Amino acid sequence: MKINVRLLAALVLWMFAIATGAEMMPVLLTLPTFVIAAFRLNAIKRSEFSAQDMLWLTILLFFVIAPIQSISNHGFLSGTTRGASYELEDFVLAQSIVTISVAILALFDRRIEPSKNFGHGKCITDDHLFLIVFICLISFVAYVASSGGISNVLLPRREKSREEIFILRLGFLAVLAVGTMVLAAKRRPWGLLSTATFVACAALLLVCVNPLNSARFFLVASWFPVIALLLGPKLRFVPVFAAMLFGVLVFMPLASLTSRVGVGGFALLGESEYAKDVLRIKDMDVFDTLVHACRMMRHMDYMIGENALAILLFFVPRTVWPDKPIVGGLIVGNDLYTNWYAGTQNLSFYVAGDLYLDFGLLGVAAGFVVIGYLWRKTVTSSLLVVDGSPIFSAILMGSLPILIRGPLGAVIGYFFCLTVACFMYSQVLRFRRARSNRRGLS
Repeated sequence: MKINVRLLAALVLWMFAIATGAEMMPVLLTLPTFVIAAFRLNAIKRSEFSAQDMLWLTILLFFVIAPIQSISNHGFLSGTTRGASYELEDFVLAQSIVTISVAILALFDRRIEPSKNFGHGKCITDDHLFLIVFICLISFVAYVASSGGISNVLLPRREKSREEIFILRLGFLAVLAVGTMVLAAKRRPWGLLSTATFVACAALLLVCVNPLNSARFFLVASWFPVIALLLGPKLRFVPVFAAMLFGVLVFMPLASLTSRVGVGGFALLGESEYAKDVLRIKDMDVFDTLVHACRMMRHMDYMIGENALAILLFFVPRTVWPDKPIVGGLIVGNDLYTNWYAGTQNLSFYVAGDLYLDFGLLGVAAGFVVIGYLWRKTVTSSLLVVDGSPIFSAILMGSLPILIRGPLGAVIGYFFCLTVACFMYSQVLRFRRARSNRRGLS
């Protein structure tokens, strides 16, 4: 009997977590989520790595592996909630929120056709190459200018000027990133012109987004799609799964330091928490903050839509709307920063937690019916397909980890801009192709 490699990967991860965990309570607590995620991974039959793979592996890491490794004595061994103690009902309620949300996602996910054919899409010609490079160059200049100059762009995050990131600046970066993805997706074999234009645009993107100056989610959201499109059909599950394990255990902890302080982060690694207990996944505290939110809600009233409003109106800057509601991650983060050991108020927070803070478990169920519907639409979208490569699908793969990690209202802006950039390029390429066809007929 042949075992699905995806199911085997889920089982290996689960056994690894149990072997490195502190007690059996979180194993039993997270079992429903593990069963759902493993079942959905087992249902995927395609050979290539897909957005569905990324969804269920991310859920497995955030809501099964990390909790099993970190929960001990009704608390968490480290991270933003270190030192806090919780009741069993807080853990059970948090797990109920997760179970409801992933179960509804699974119902919508099972209706997605696994062998979805995106078609050939748009064909990139030499004319397109010059146009895309021009657009990328203009976007790079605009991004640098709106970021306070090239010197500020190159600085580590901790040294950058603390101006509010406005949506237009993210838009410039998104146009540059998607332009690089379009060039990466061009049909092989590449000639000198195709190679030169891709290298030029990739170099501009690397200046803007690299491990020494950018948050980790910008790195993944910008560069994973580029790599995925370069590999094309060679992007298989097993290599990506291995790369994800290397990423969460080695690269992401290191990038957390280097992105904040630059190359000095290498020297700090040995003295940091990342060097301790190296087999335990770090910085995946999504379940931790959800448990803390459940404890806070024992003494708070439901917020009746404030968190949902903050997410839906993410693009409105606080300078325009000073009384704009804050997202759930900041509500929980403020308490952990003030009363416990969190180093910042801006913490990760699962969107199901926002819905629970607003309307309770009923809000989670209703909200994830909408999210499940949007998931089914986006994962099969052919918004921008170039030479048979679905660029929007690659963007979705790169953005899913941070969208799930959250807080959604604070991180959705870049994904929104990438989506708009996809639409822009689809129209530009369509117009350019139609114009070329008219010239050929005349």
